[in-house]
Amino acid sequence: MQKIPNAARFIDRNTIVLIRRFDVSVDRLWTAITRKEELDQWFMPTTIDLRVGGKFSFEGGWDGSIGWLEQHKNIQFDSEHGGYTRFEVEEDGQASIFALTDSLPSDFAVPAAVQERDGPLLSSQPGGPGTHWVGVVAGWHAFVDQLERHLGGSTFEANHLLGYNRLCSIYEILLTERFADSASS
Repeated sequence: MQKIPNAARFIDRNTIVLIRRFDVSVDRLWTAITRKEELDQWFMPTTIDLRVGGKFSFEGGWDGSIGWLEQHKNIQFDSEHGGYTRFEVEEDGQASIFALTDSLPSDFAVPAAVQERDGPLLSSQPGGPGTHWVGVVAGWHAFVDQLERHLGGSTFEANHLLGYNRLCSIYEILLTERFADSASS
């Protein structure tokens, strides 16, 4: 199987998690993942009402409401299409652990608009409905890489797309292998 540093791990058929350790306090990490001004810098332009039931919108991503919020611990973004993305933080000495968990509804298929925009490689869903597609897993990975740069004081890197394209190539192999293995078991 193909190896990639900090690769997404499968929790189950519909859920992935990316975990990183950052040399910042939980307070600093929490600010980076919950404040619009910071999300706009490392993630994507965001509208957020930071309270349970509050609405969010990630430009080019999705909309929904905050389903779970525990200050300085976790925030869960419940998609209007079902599924969720959760950001969790935990203290680790002088550093912090960050986990991004993304779970899709079991019948979720890549939206037609994404297929048209991204093409067959990036919208490839090797595991079928309910599983992650190449572009979204590579995107989550690239966003967590960008969060790491942001926390280190770097600005958004224009060449991050080169890294994203490389991640897409690797995740195409990883997802195909993963679902081929589970289909043969």
